[in-house]
Amino acid sequence: ILTAGEPEYLKSHYKEMMEPFKDTLSCMFTADFYFEFTAKGIDKAKALDSVLIPRGYKKDEMIAFGDGHNDASMVNYAGIGVAMANAVDDLKAIADEITLSNEEDGIAHTLSKYIKGIDI
Repeated sequence: ILTAGEPEYLKSHYKEMMEPFKDTLSCMFTADFYFEFTAKGIDKAKALDSVLIPRGYKKDEMIAFGDGHNDASMVNYAGIGVAMANAVDDLKAIADEITLSNEEDGIAHTLSKYIKGIDI
């Protein structure tokens, strides 16, 4: 469930919005104007685990990039978790590294460090 609203309103009311669901849903800001509800255990890390592990990839072979709260599980899960320069501070705090912003081609910049043949 994605709720959208004025950032000030959501910041003032998100706790009461999540209260009835806090034990059954994950609740988080995905932008300052979005507050999102998802089933517990269903997140981006679960997607990587469900799709890539059965195909033979290992966690330490994965690089995950993110900029929002909903990217935290994926950034923690991957062997290399990268926060964009424009990411929320909470994500930057848990990332293995911080790259340039979305506007500065941060993903390409970081991939060029890890994958031979990629030049930016």
